Amino acid sequence: LLRLEELVRQFLISKESLSIRMLDHSNDPTPLLKEIRDDKISTIIIDANASVSYLILKKAADLGMTSAYYKYILTTMVSLA
Repeated sequence: LLRLEELVRQFLISKESLSIRMLDHSNDPTPLLKEIRDDKISTIIIDANASVSYLILKKAADLGMTSAYYKYILTTMVSLA
């Protein structure tokens, strides 16, 4: 969580406009992406492995969420300790 807060500060995302969402157990990003789109959220941080990130970005493209309006930050915040 501290690493996420540091990332948020680096990208100058205000805490007031920050909303944290998680995929459900089905790992289908469609409902979550539609919710993000409908809420007009433009900066999206994806904390996932490469295959899940690819799936999310592919679905985002299908939903028209790859225009200049959207900013994606991809990370894997796995602790090595």
